[in-house]
Amino acid sequence: CRYAEFGKQWYQRRVRGNTFREFVQEEQERTGSDKPEDVAVTKKRGPKRFTNFKMIQFGTNVDLSDKKKWATQIAELEKLPAFCRTKSSINMLSYMGHKILGMNTIQLYMKVPGSRTPGHQENNNMSALNLNIGPGDCEWFVVPATYWGLFNEICERNKINYLTGSWWPLMEDLRKENIPCYRFLQRPEDLVWIAPGAIHWVQAKGWCNNIAWNTGSMTHAQYVAAFERYEWNKLKGVKSIVPMIHLSWNLARYAKIHDGQLVTQIRHCLEGTLNRCKETKERLQKEGVTIQFHGREEEYEISDLTEVLEK
Repeated sequence: CRYAEFGKQWYQRRVRGNTFREFVQEEQERTGSDKPEDVAVTKKRGPKRFTNFKMIQFGTNVDLSDKKKWATQIAELEKLPAFCRTKSSINMLSYMGHKILGMNTIQLYMKVPGSRTPGHQENNNMSALNLNIGPGDCEWFVVPATYWGLFNEICERNKINYLTGSWWPLMEDLRKENIPCYRFLQRPEDLVWIAPGAIHWVQAKGWCNNIAWNTGSMTHAQYVAAFERYEWNKLKGVKSIVPMIHLSWNLARYAKIHDGQLVTQIRHCLEGTLNRCKETKERLQKEGVTIQFHGREEEYEISDLTEVLEK
């Protein structure tokens, strides 16, 4: 595709020491066009029915979870420290029992210069990791999680939904609200770790590919942040990507937890779910409704969990 061909040519020129501007000028001279979108245009091949397809400018959430297709790449990521891996005994998301694409699996972002990821917090305030493959840089803006309430107020003033809307904060507004912001460049081969609940937004400074995934550190702070967002999502009518009740039961069943505060918090959550089940059962019996256990069509595959715990 045009994107891959452009990336390949740019990488080869970069190895020889060419700047991005020099590369674009060479391509414009070669193709005889001054339009940026015509740079690195290759001859179209294949059936004519594909010629009318719209060229994408920002490929997001490309699934890389297939272990057969991406075995080599996934094996390389397993060399990272335990808290950075998609599967680890100290990663809460490893105990889900099923895939959540882009969270406990790897996803790819294919960016052209100027591509933006609007401001947001990760699903259920989980931690996140982002690796820049290159060849270009990415610019990051990050704000501590404690300021998310102010961001919510700013979005409401501008009639934007904080959870589901698309918003890009202005630095002037942040200064007026006395909100600190960490701004930095992510160069090729740089790995960015986002703390639980941190607000962030990103823009590409060049052509680059990024891979990203989520983790849930086995700590009290992470669990509380995830559960608070789970409850807030329910109040706002937004479906949570991470089923926290299901995850809590799996953590109680399979995980070896050394954080006493985390154990207390999980116990509190499970007691609450049992109380709600008891109240529901008593209400149904009072109304004369017959309760029938339907079971599950398929049992959860816990082979992955067993493998993780053995490691």
